[in-house]
Amino acid sequence: LLRMVNFYRGSEVRPFGSILRKLYLKYVQKRMRENKGVIAKIDGIKYKLNLNINSEVEAYYGGGYEPTVIKIMKKYLGPGMIVMDIGARIGLHTFRMKKLVGREGKVFAIEPDEETFPILLENARLNNYSILAENKAFSDRNTGKEITLDTYISTTSIPRLDFIKI
Repeated sequence: LLRMVNFYRGSEVRPFGSILRKLYLKYVQKRMRENKGVIAKIDGIKYKLNLNINSEVEAYYGGGYEPTVIKIMKKYLGPGMIVMDIGARIGLHTFRMKKLVGREGKVFAIEPDEETFPILLENARLNNYSILAENKAFSDRNTGKEITLDTYISTTSIPRLDFIKI
């Protein structure tokens, strides 16, 4: 099964992707142990994935997560841009953003979840990507761990923001 999955993931054409994901979620995922982790390379980017989490299953078997968001990023992001990923989770979009803005660009990744944040940092290390990651939550007021976007921008001296993914 693993060989078939790897062959499918490596092929240029991926027919039946949505059907295979549904079959996986219905039959295979339920039988997997908790915290089934894999290291996968998707679009040239390495990720540590947990195949018990639907978004990570979609990325693993489908080659990405939220294809519409990926299309928008590919259309609007370019080298040297300064971008922010609010709710970065493990970096499925964060590292695509980094790949698109290149070395000249900057990526700010904001992830409030304390269990997910270390995986975001680990995925940055896997790819040797320099991102500015914060374990914070944005809110409409400053409350300690939660801060406003305006406060964050003014305290981190961001010269401009070209793109924000929330």
